[in-house]
Amino acid sequence: MKPAEIFQLTTTELLLSIANGSIDPVLLAKAELANRGLDSKGTYVGFINADNHFFPEGRPTVEQL
Repeated sequence: MKPAEIFQLTTTELLLSIANGSIDPVLLAKAELANRGLDSKGTYVGFINADNHFFPEGRPTVEQL
């Protein structure tokens, strides 16, 4: 899937939240990469290292995502 096509599968409600700044898609992507234990190059570094890589000040809470 091409990056430009990803939003074709996205609900209108989610698109509106992103467009209106209620949701930060970059933050969500970083959280998902950390959940997979990956760094910004896609290399597996483990969950703790990935968290530290993306969130050196501490992982955001679910409410902040």
